[in-house]
Order: sequence, then C-alpha cells, then structure tokens
Amino acid sequence: MSQIAIANAFFRARESANPEGQRILDDPFAVGLVRTQWRLQAMWTFRWLIPGLAHLFDQLQTVHCVRHAAVDALVREGLEKGALQVVLLGAGLDARAERLGQSNPQVRWFEVDRSPYIGHKRGVLAQVDDRVVHVTADLSVPGWEAALLKAGLDPARPTLWVAEGLIHYLPEGTLEKLLHDVRTITVQPRVVISFIRPDMASSAHSTLKRVLSWLGELPKIYFSAARLDEIGAQANWATVKTWTFDQQVDAFAPSARTRAHGVSQDVALFSAEPAQA
Repeated sequence: MSQIAIANAFFRARESANPEGQRILDDPFAVGLVRTQWRLQAMWTFRWLIPGLAHLFDQLQTVHCVRHAAVDALVREGLEKGALQVVLLGAGLDARAERLGQSNPQVRWFEVDRSPYIGHKRGVLAQVDDRVVHVTADLSVPGWEAALLKAGLDPARPTLWVAEGLIHYLPEGTLEKLLHDVRTITVQPRVVISFIRPDMASSAHSTLKRVLSWLGELPKIYFSAARLDEIGAQANWATVKTWTFDQQVDAFAPSARTRAHGVSQDVALFSAEPAQA
C-alpha cells in the first residue's frame, strides 16, 4: 500500500481536527482509514530531529488538503451539472464517495484501485453503501476499462472521472489514452486530475526529494498547463481549465491563505462541453 496514500489520509485526519473556522476540509472518515507503516511512523516520531522535516510535514498537509478541497468542489460542480456516475481512479484511502455521496443519492460511485486499498476500506467503513462499487484493477495494466464496465458502469449516463494524485505515477502516455478512452466509454464526460508541473518538480526541496526516494514513490512524469491544452485538443475535449495552488486557495480554500506551503500540484478540468461565455 502506498505510503503517500497513508500520509494523505493522516493529513486529512489532522486537518479535520482543527477548529471549524480554520480547517481547509472536514473528512470524518480519514482517521479510521489511516494505517500505521513503520517508515511514516519513524519520520513522524523523529521529525524534530531531522532539519526541515517538521516544517515539511506542515507544508505537505496544507498543499494536499487544498488540492483535495479543490477536487471536492469540482466534483460537486460536476454533480450539479448532471453527472450520475463518478469514477474515482486510484481512489486509494480517499472517502470522497462516502462524504459526497450522502447528499447525492442518485449518483453511483466506482472506486478503481488495487486490492489492498479496497480490502482495507471494506474492513474500516462499517456502512456498506450499494451505490459505491469497488473495482479491483491496476490502471497501469490494460483491461481496467473492461473491468469497470463489467462492474456496472453505464456508458449512457453522464459521468465524472477523477484522478487525484495519480497521473504522475503512471507510465508515460497513460493520460493521453485515458482522455481518449473516456470520450468513447461514457457520454457527457468530465475529467478532474491533479498534476505536477516541471518547474514544481525542479524546485522541490532536497528534504522532500529524499523522503519520496526513501519511500520509493518519486513521481515519474510532469505536465505543463500548455501541454495539457495540447493533449486536450488532440483528444477533442472542448475545454481544459487549470488551477495553480494560489488559484485553488482563492477559489476553493480561502482559510489556507495565511499558511506556509511548498511545492504543490495543480488541478485540471477537462470538459466535453464548451466554456460558457
């Protein structure tokens, strides 16, 4: 199981414990989903002994929770625009289906991920919602689309696809194929992703790079906003909109304006519908 997925659940749980007016997001499921792994436990225990590590943890919590809140907002927007299915690619230890599904009973949620995540979630989340379908599949291996359709995804229903914190770990060309396939699999699709810009990757602090290397989870590929525009045009998407970290804060997480932050992921929305004037 990904150490980053566990750390992100920990960050959401820690953020949710802040006073209501100061928290970026509220995820009541996160604390139950956190799994203790010795590498993360060691870093957290000795964070004050390693120069810059405690500050790095605070920054990572801020940028992750801002991004998560931004994706939440874009998912809500997609539901308001009529999406009846949401596909969470590489859902990890996220409980977005449980959090947002409660107020959208007409929507079916499909979580696509490897079996360790799915098994852990089933064991932790006591209430089994039949609107949440777990699909065991590896997105780096061909055939996950067939598994998703077999699990009940309806190609005729407007569908929102989400890939948060995922694209940069997949083989090169995966995003291009995903955007092409989504247009053929479902009607009125929207795709929300997070991505790392090349300049963000190059400016990452050496402590962060060492941590990611130690965890064995260094990102593989990066995208500029201009490159996403090109990819979207090649796959016939009508609109591609992106948000930098500062734009995410302004639009979706104003309580984070006074917080320190380091490198972050941008968020992008691909829509089959032209932008409104």
